Amino acid sequence: MNSIPNSSENITEDSSDVSADYDGKKEIKAVVTEFEAEGYSYTVNDQGNKYVTVTGIKDKKAKSIKVGATVSYQGVVYKITMIGDGAFKKLKKLKKAKVGSNVVMIGANAFEGCDALKEITINANNLQSIGKRCLKKLKKGAKITIICKNKKTYKRIVKKLKKTGAKDTEFKFKKG
Repeated sequence: MNSIPNSSENITEDSSDVSADYDGKKEIKAVVTEFEAEGYSYTVNDQGNKYVTVTGIKDKKAKSIKVGATVSYQGVVYKITMIGDGAFKKLKKLKKAKVGSNVVMIGANAFEGCDALKEITINANNLQSIGKRCLKKLKKGAKITIICKNKKTYKRIVKKLKKTGAKDTEFKFKKG
């Protein structure tokens, strides 16, 4: 039987995870839909493929964030594929941000109002979508390093970032 979940996670019953116990009683396995790990909040997008969205950070006074490629929770490794809408909105002291290689989408307003944010590194080979106003009110002169396989991908990402508010920004290409 699973242990009682702590208060930082939501669970749902999934009828496909019902199994008979040795004494004939049914055991319901909890399916985690939200959890906290390593100081960040996550929502599970796809339980089968183990994909999650980072939805926020516990420390609202953080000076740097790192959205990695994966996160481990209760022995399961999840790929971090999205940064949710408003996930890091108005983190006034945030100066540095790193976006992992599995992220395919950065949500609307994800970094909006992060006035002190001056250095961003994005592993962009898998990045497909960047939400509206993602970088609105970004510090003038901020530096965004885009790590990707070629200049074509780099130019596509720069164009999308400029549309989201990164207008007075210095962009740098790094092959990777």
